[in-house]
Amino acid sequence: MKRLKIAASVLVLGLSIAGCSGFLDETPDNRTKIDNVAKVGEVVTLAYPQGAFLEFADIMSDNALDSEKIERADVTNTEYFFWDVPRTEDQDTPTFYWNVSYKAIAQANTAIEAAENIKVELEEKGRTDELKKLSGYEAEALIARAYAHFILVNLWAKTYDPATASSDMGIPYVRRVEKEVLPDYYERNSVQEVYDLIEEDLLAGLENIKNRVPNPKADSSTDKFHFTIESANAFATRFYVYKGEFDKALQYSAGIAMDGSTLRNTQYYSTEYDAESGGKVYADPTEVTNLLVATVPSRKGRNGGYRYNFTQTVANNTLYSQKTNPFGKNWNYLTYGYTASNQLYIPKFDEVFKVEDPTNMTGIPYTTFVLFSNDMLYLDRAEAFINEGDLDQALTMLNVFVRKRTDELSPANKLTHAMVLDWGSEEKSTTQVEPFYVDKLNDTQLSYLRFLADMRRRDTYAEGFRWFDVRRYRMEITHKSTVGSIREEVLSKDDNRKQLQLPEMAIAKGLEANPR
Repeated sequence: MKRLKIAASVLVLGLSIAGCSGFLDETPDNRTKIDNVAKVGEVVTLAYPQGAFLEFADIMSDNALDSEKIERADVTNTEYFFWDVPRTEDQDTPTFYWNVSYKAIAQANTAIEAAENIKVELEEKGRTDELKKLSGYEAEALIARAYAHFILVNLWAKTYDPATASSDMGIPYVRRVEKEVLPDYYERNSVQEVYDLIEEDLLAGLENIKNRVPNPKADSSTDKFHFTIESANAFATRFYVYKGEFDKALQYSAGIAMDGSTLRNTQYYSTEYDAESGGKVYADPTEVTNLLVATVPSRKGRNGGYRYNFTQTVANNTLYSQKTNPFGKNWNYLTYGYTASNQLYIPKFDEVFKVEDPTNMTGIPYTTFVLFSNDMLYLDRAEAFINEGDLDQALTMLNVFVRKRTDELSPANKLTHAMVLDWGSEEKSTTQVEPFYVDKLNDTQLSYLRFLADMRRRDTYAEGFRWFDVRRYRMEITHKSTVGSIREEVLSKDDNRKQLQLPEMAIAKGLEANPR
């Protein structure tokens, strides 16, 4: 692919100038002009954050404890575990993810602006086929811009609550191309403003995302690295679940196969794959369940676990043993344990090492992650049914999901209403739920919601999504060191540390810091 050197803005308030090399260092006169539809399509390919939140998000959640492996101690891992402000800005850190997210937003803005300019000429010439193709690329850029802001606001701001969102500090929402690096005139939009702008971009993108045309020179599997109508609907579903507008979540998830035919076949995984091959197939874009994947600089695929992790023993007892299964059967997840750290390992990540110095064989590890899948969408839809009070539909979906994840079940084994109430009780559930709409839920709905949240925790282990549930369900969790230097920290349901602190340079540029 031809490299385009485009000066678009970043509001990468913590990104070093060196990190912008080849992207923002060109003067306006040296920038490549984006003057046709194909070039817009090339720009959009870079409108996705080239980083990952998985590592720090999972350690901050209740998917971590003290393994007591003091020899595996790591400063950054300790900072995540105790919700301190990390001092490093390397791969897999919050500052790195902030930077690459705003860089992706800059690319999206460049594509959108160029599309608007090209559109005028195409309309004048009546070139309808190219206009349709252009509208697809612009739609992808709008949805990608919405997605990057969505993750940012759900990491660096308070979780959405309509009662306080208009006064809660969000993050800057950037919708224009900047002509200089690191402009200092941005302010933090409120959470409500950010959600409103996400929704505006998302809905505008959904109107034309069906027109997005894959690159004819690329393999068809690469389409999963871009927003399509399927992954865009999955994003819309998640957005409205987080916003508490469950009728809309049901609307955008209506295309999911209720019989579970597009869910991941974990039974097949557990019998046909091992620790090495399992990760490749899990993140494979050709997997039917995978809707959006990303290959980004990350060490997650090789991280064997530091001192603070989810040990195999505790994880099995909490999530993966027979006693945690409603049928008393084995879960059919492919689980292993790292020898050095005793961390539970489920193969989900595929790494490719990009050699940059052949002489010394140094380079950058790139890891493929799943960002949206039919598995996640299925649970989001079930959650919407629970909150809408349609427990019959929710039970049907939960029954399908649990059966898909349980080993050696007979056709007679069915999840019942009584079983959900029992396993979703406060005593048995690993999740306590108190979302902003909790007063609208009865005890039965709460049991169903706890049951579902436990299923999501089990299914998305190590992918970082548990942290988002910790936040939006207003969970209280405790992290403590049990050997050596004794320390215990409680993260209360409304703890300010649930919002990551802004990068130092962002604060230096004038953005208000999060309270601590």
